[in-house]
Amino acid sequence: MADRKKNIVSALCKHLSMLSLDPNSYSINLDKDIKSLCIDIINSSPSGLSVTKDNELMKWVEFASNFPVDSGTSFKALSELNEDLSKKSVLANGFKISEADIVVFAAVHSFVISLSNSERNKFPHLLRWMEYIQVALLKIEFSIDLP
Repeated sequence: MADRKKNIVSALCKHLSMLSLDPNSYSINLDKDIKSLCIDIINSSPSGLSVTKDNELMKWVEFASNFPVDSGTSFKALSELNEDLSKKSVLANGFKISEADIVVFAAVHSFVISLSNSERNKFPHLLRWMEYIQVALLKIEFSIDLP
């Protein structure tokens, strides 16, 4: 869970990089839950207070917070995410990558890359979305081998 929190903190700070946010300043608070960490980081942005009132964003922050650690439940959560992504390009509002995409990407990334190719192939919409997020945000230091 600490690795997941570090990934989320790092990715969100990089996404909001125009503010020169230092992930290390938030990493000292890893005893906080994921939702609190995300809210702290997002509130550091100029539009932070209005963004954290966005129900769609908070829905996905909750998803990341509650993303399971056991493989069976994680697989089910990814199936639901894959289904949701079958209807859209990004998680929240239109075609623009948002904080919701960054947080969920960072939360699920390590589990997705641990899947076999045949398991990953069961999530075509999730893989398309992950590739889109990666390509659009080359500054984020994650990688995934997509089939």
